[in-house]
Amino acid sequence: MERMFKPCSVIIIFIITIVIIIIIIIIIIIIIIIIIIIIIIIIIIIIIIIIIIITTTTTTIIIIIIIIIIKTAS
Repeated sequence: MERMFKPCSVIIIFIITIVIIIIIIIIIIIIIIIIIIIIIIIIIIIIIIIIIIITTTTTTIIIIIIIIIIKTAS
């Protein structure tokens, strides 16, 4: 009875450790994916902000140039 129990318990422990390792790996992968998604979102937000700043500055510059042209013309 003792001899039959030992290998069985060893196999169970082995399976449990494998399952735990797999779970840990899955959790790590999920965390990495979440971090990558967050980084991508931050990059997209930064790009959008830069585009907004560039467009607003260019439009204001164009408006200022138009005003200067109108004032010098009149």
